[in-house]
Amino acid sequence: MAAEHRADLLARESAIIELAEVERRATIERKRIDLDELLIHLVEVGGSDLHLTAGSRPAVRRNGQMMIIESEPMLTSEKLRDVSTRC
Repeated sequence: MAAEHRADLLARESAIIELAEVERRATIERKRIDLDELLIHLVEVGGSDLHLTAGSRPAVRRNGQMMIIESEPMLTSEKLRDVSTRC
């Protein structure tokens, strides 16, 4: 019985962790793109270029390497249009 109880607890814990990850990702995807925030990030990491492409997350080029900014949402043409009209 103790083994079954442990297995049940592990399954519940796993479900909670998975739910938290789903919520974290959903929160990121709802996030509005802030160009100032992205440019500050670019400077902070010592990047040379900021790449904004529909269908991808924002990325920074640093020392010739592309670094995806995982904390930012996937860009859509609508989100990019929104950013460009706020500039």
